[in-house]
Amino acid sequence: MVQFPEQFRWGVATAAYQIEGAAQEDGRGESIWDRFCATPGKVHNGDSGLVACDHYHRYREDVQLMRELGVRAYRFSIAWPRILPNGRGQVNTLGLDFYERLVDALLDADIEPFVTLYHWDLPQVMQDEVGGWASRETAYAFAEYADVVSRRLGDRVQRWITLNEPSVSAFTGHETGEHAPGWRNAHLAWQTSHYLLLAHGLSVPILRTNSRPNTRVGITLALSPVHSATTTSRDQQAAQRVDGKMNRWFLDPVFRGNYPSDMFAALGDLAPQTEAGDVEIIARPTTTSASLHAREQMVRQGVLSRYTQRTRNTQKWVGRSTPQVCTNCSCACTRSILSPNSTSLRMGQPSPIRSARMARSMIHAVWIICASIYSRRMPLSQMACPWLAISPGR
Repeated sequence: MVQFPEQFRWGVATAAYQIEGAAQEDGRGESIWDRFCATPGKVHNGDSGLVACDHYHRYREDVQLMRELGVRAYRFSIAWPRILPNGRGQVNTLGLDFYERLVDALLDADIEPFVTLYHWDLPQVMQDEVGGWASRETAYAFAEYADVVSRRLGDRVQRWITLNEPSVSAFTGHETGEHAPGWRNAHLAWQTSHYLLLAHGLSVPILRTNSRPNTRVGITLALSPVHSATTTSRDQQAAQRVDGKMNRWFLDPVFRGNYPSDMFAALGDLAPQTEAGDVEIIARPTTTSASLHAREQMVRQGVLSRYTQRTRNTQKWVGRSTPQVCTNCSCACTRSILSPNSTSLRMGQPSPIRSARMARSMIHAVWIICASIYSRRMPLSQMACPWLAISPGR
């Protein structure tokens, strides 16, 4: 049996819109996910976070449940529109009061709070008035928001995460349109990715200034190992582009102070506009954490395969393949997710032991990359493993 070190912290994680509810209470403003969910055809069954798990009203019960489970760390996100309903300007003190009560309850239960400032719920007014994350102005508004929150909670919170998975915000929200705000514009998606990273860099010194000494500030990146499906040069080049889009586009500016040159060359007119000093801001010293997607990305040039979970308790993978050749960018048409590994693309799921081994191999692969290429020891803040907890009765 694997023995974890004494200092290892088992924790749980949530996102504000997924659990809080109270979407129209105590001065909270509308978020882009409120609008997205209210748009017919965007979300299955028209589900929304209007009530969700009612964590806003039942947080004390939830903290007690975590305590009974022996949880030592709780990663949660703060809803930007609950603090600044208009994105910036007037502060909603009732929103800050709620998160202060939550943090105090966690500390009383000997559970360390890991606070994420942004888990995709941008105030809708920022989307309407300035274009959301496609505008540089939103990055500076985020820095103001980080200042407001950390001034209130910085004496108690020592683990800050600026953004959750900016790649998802940028590409799933602005390129494929599957997430809020539902845009389908590749150029804006790449521009958005830059402004998200700029927001991270702008907020890092603010969080450090407003918090206690030795506070750690990071960003959660969605990382996956990427490999070529074959040894052909076409597939290897496609894998390089996919790795560039999924991993290096975010790791390089944060750790190295520059975007990968091969990606800028491949993107051409899709490359984002930057200003002098931007990459230096993004690369301010930080502790980056990994949100590891435990799925190995096998890439083949010119084929797109998408797999979705179709039922609640069984994993049915459905593939759609459209022959396309992408020669001038790293967009999703070069990506073929052939399988989590060579044997698991089938109905049902692996055994729990095999699932754990697969997850462990993905963690190891990403940590090796971060240690060997970026010389970083990367905390794991979230593990997205599609094979766990999907079998009836488990």
